Amino acid sequence: MTAQLSHDDPRLGLRPAEARADDPLTGVAMRLLGDALAGPGDGCICAPALGVPVRLLALRRGADLIHVLNPRLSSMSDLHLNQAETRPQTGPVQRHAWRARRVTLVGAQPGGLPLSLDLDGPLAIAAQQAIEVLDNRDAFSWVTPFHRAWLRATDAPVRARARAINHGLHRPDGAAMRLLDDRHVQVMDDDGAPLGVIDALNPAMPVAGWARRCLGLLCATSALRHVMVMQPAHLPLAVAALALVPGLTVHHPATGWPTAAIQALDLGAAFRTAQLSDTNPDAPRWTPS
Repeated sequence: MTAQLSHDDPRLGLRPAEARADDPLTGVAMRLLGDALAGPGDGCICAPALGVPVRLLALRRGADLIHVLNPRLSSMSDLHLNQAETRPQTGPVQRHAWRARRVTLVGAQPGGLPLSLDLDGPLAIAAQQAIEVLDNRDAFSWVTPFHRAWLRATDAPVRARARAINHGLHRPDGAAMRLLDDRHVQVMDDDGAPLGVIDALNPAMPVAGWARRCLGLLCATSALRHVMVMQPAHLPLAVAALALVPGLTVHHPATGWPTAAIQALDLGAAFRTAQLSDTNPDAPRWTPS
């Protein structure tokens, strides 16, 4: 089965040429798309996603494999926030994206006749993702340094931590996390009171200015492996530090700490209860307050 390109492959930035039935490149793209959709289940893939810069996509709907030359979306309806969306080019990365539940895809058949398809549900979302790759050479501009570091990491614990943070921030609203918009998440304490806001697309960069300054001091101390966070409201800063520094442990007071938020982000192993008076060699060395 033909694999789709990664989001950072420079071939995705090529401007696709118009698809023509008599064009050899279009014929190659049709064969590759057919191979990529040979497996079970519905799906939609465009030729540039396979490294062929031509305006062509194919979709599998049931037993039917349909090629659409020079496709576009003529109508979109029922716009909604598609939560925790993933796509082949970015692997396990989740994000919230505005999508239409129903679309009309138009173009031409390989024989030249016009084609119009009404799509809904997951197939409509897959078609929107494919059209994005066709029409927008910056289709992955939303990928942040946090995502790139995660996807390039070879260390299993580092990848596991980034995945836990990303997935925890993209779960449906609950007691520990509350979605504010398509990328900002309000973190709650165990009593339901708001603590701070985390950028779900780039949790390694705090939203608050003071937290960014503190993070700059922390990252400048390359040998630092332990941090004491005194106030629950500093949890977004702690999450940012954990997303950036491999092997970091965050120490916190025994009471008042948002345990539900820690569990939602699957970061329990990265936090330890401590006091400033601890004499243990592993005690924290820097305290934002």
